[in-house]
Amino acid sequence: MNSNAVLGIAFLALAVAAAGLMLWLWGFPYDEERGETTAPKPLLLLHRCLGYGYTAIYFVMMSRMVPRLWEYTDELPARSALHALLGVLIGAVLLVKVAIVRFFKPMHRYLPFFGVGLLLLTAGTVGLPMATVWREHALHREAAAVSPEPARLAAGRAAFFAECARCHDSRRVLTTVKARAEWAGTVERMSGHSVLLHGREIPAPSREAVVFYLAAIRGAPEPAAAAIPGPEAAEPAPPRTSPTELTEPASTPPPAAVATADAERLGARVAALLAARCAKCHAGVTAAKGVRLDSLREAARSRAVVPGDPDGSELVRRVRGESLPRMPLDGPPHLSAAEVSLLEEWVRALAARPGPETVQHRTEGGTTDAGVDGPAESGPTTAPSPEPTPAPPPRPAPGERVRWDHVEPILMANCVRCHAPSGVMGPAPEGLALTSLQGALAGGERLAVVPGMPEASALWRRIAGLESPRMPFDGPPWLSKEDTDLIARWIRDGARDAAGTPAPAPVGAEVRLEGTLDRRWSVDGAPFRVTGSTELRDIATGGRVRVRAVVGPDGGLVAERVRGED
Repeated sequence: MNSNAVLGIAFLALAVAAAGLMLWLWGFPYDEERGETTAPKPLLLLHRCLGYGYTAIYFVMMSRMVPRLWEYTDELPARSALHALLGVLIGAVLLVKVAIVRFFKPMHRYLPFFGVGLLLLTAGTVGLPMATVWREHALHREAAAVSPEPARLAAGRAAFFAECARCHDSRRVLTTVKARAEWAGTVERMSGHSVLLHGREIPAPSREAVVFYLAAIRGAPEPAAAAIPGPEAAEPAPPRTSPTELTEPASTPPPAAVATADAERLGARVAALLAARCAKCHAGVTAAKGVRLDSLREAARSRAVVPGDPDGSELVRRVRGESLPRMPLDGPPHLSAAEVSLLEEWVRALAARPGPETVQHRTEGGTTDAGVDGPAESGPTTAPSPEPTPAPPPRPAPGERVRWDHVEPILMANCVRCHAPSGVMGPAPEGLALTSLQGALAGGERLAVVPGMPEASALWRRIAGLESPRMPFDGPPWLSKEDTDLIARWIRDGARDAAGTPAPAPVGAEVRLEGTLDRRWSVDGAPFRVTGSTELRDIATGGRVRVRAVVGPDGGLVAERVRGED
């Protein structure tokens, strides 16, 4: 149980003890002339100590609650708002009670009512979150009973309450079920938000621990992953032999044959590893960043591999976590130390090839290309047919309006491997699916495209680096300036479909902006209107602000709240 829950239980226990003792002491005669009660002095002292303890815990709890109200990133749920209100009322009643005891003694007859009122307020304040506390406690106990790493689970739980629960409602987390990869994506996004809110990202060990904890208590079943064959699985089965062959002594294979067999085993294991963990993003002509890992031949030729130099190969650096973002993108779990060592061994072996691109050796049906590229299909040796070069994406003619079919290839090549109903991270992050014009315009958790206003569109702001995390998530490199400008033009031209029809204004849709406020009521070039009902809090020209607005009937933004960031 976390420290806040322990404090809450102690707070309620002191309230019950103090109120019960007060009601019992009230039964003793009270000397009106002397202004003193005839109750035993030790019991009066005990009641006072209970009151001091109660007040001390109240201030500790409020010192934790009030900053959370400022740091909350979601709309405050009704339950949390009521919880905060009860906490404030306790402080008000305490203040009045102390004032009566110290300065308005003739009103002492009303003290029992204030004492009972404090008890009821305390019970409500502590009772509201208790259902969530016990639910989390039960889920943690169930996970700990079956977890092979209880210490790691406990560390993840502590990191969750330290890094996540201060800005998010735990009840929302406990009622959500996601696959491990989805939790990893959520934690990565929240780490990016932490940079904006607190000036630092959540440390990598804490992120991994939180993902482990959330996957343990609220993880959806994972699909079976492709197994990575070990040395035993990669070992070829012994050939069938005749009885006469068994009587003849086996000849020792030449060193070249031994080296070729070792290279085949290494290639087979690396090929299986890449197919299981990398090829879903790095395959074909749409491979992420043009790095193909769907075959060893393509991997060896890619710019991510420097033959003979694992430390200089971006492939190895990414799986180690030395270059960001760490790969595979759907981790954790990331590659194990043994799997990383396997890739390092393969990269080193690339520099020791005994001749051409691959080593050829005879099989029963013809030739096969093996070596460090692993086994290939048997058959006659033929030159590999080159893959057809994809046609260049359509570009608008000078003066032509930008349409969806101009920007769709950019999104397909850089975004949809994640932002799809079933992408590499599971459901589309933040609910934003970019596989169709309808999905891009619908947005997800917030509006992604504001027709006519690229500066207010989350899609463009993320790829331009105005908001974090910058997209694509596996960058750098990011989108080229030409592609970024083309997407901005598409939005400015009205987010037109392939027929050239502009998208309707999403009137009433909510838009959120984070950036620098200028004197013309705009954030990084995104203008908005301020009305008499707009809530303005701690803002200054040139300072960082967070804006919550809605799209008005004219397609412009009407601010509901503008809040400064410390």
